Amino acid sequence: MILIIPTLRIYTKIKVMRTMQLFFAVGLILMTLQVQVNAQDESFDRMKSIKVAYITERLGLTPQEAEVFWPVYNDFENRKGEIHHNRRKLTEDFMKNQENLSDTEVIKMLDEYTKYNKAESELLIQIDKKFREILPPAKVMKLNIAEVQFRNYLINKFREQHGRSGSDPD
Repeated sequence: MILIIPTLRIYTKIKVMRTMQLFFAVGLILMTLQVQVNAQDESFDRMKSIKVAYITERLGLTPQEAEVFWPVYNDFENRKGEIHHNRRKLTEDFMKNQENLSDTEVIKMLDEYTKYNKAESELLIQIDKKFREILPPAKVMKLNIAEVQFRNYLINKFREQHGRSGSDPD
């Protein structure tokens, strides 16, 4: 009986230390994840501010034009982003489950994919009309060009940072 109590105390101390280590490790992991999320948010915000400056400069927006243009453009970007998100999720679902999907399910996914493409096309038509109401036609055309140029700029930056060149998809 005398040996059991010290052994029990040692066992309890070890168990408490392991529990504390586990909590410490979990806390460290959570802090690391939070830092990564904050870094991604900062990176996204930085990219967005660079895009705003790029488009503003390329279009030569006056302060009055910018005041009317940016709320419309931001709404457009949000709506387009939602369509892209839904289409990307659909694609991921297909890729993850393609072996288990019936032809009927795949056809349904194809119809949904086409629906997202149509929604994006309709959004582009709507926003083009809206931009023509608030900007001169030449600036609307410059916007289309600036968006392509900015996307190419981002692709090139990504390739530079990751040591890739060319258009090899692998």
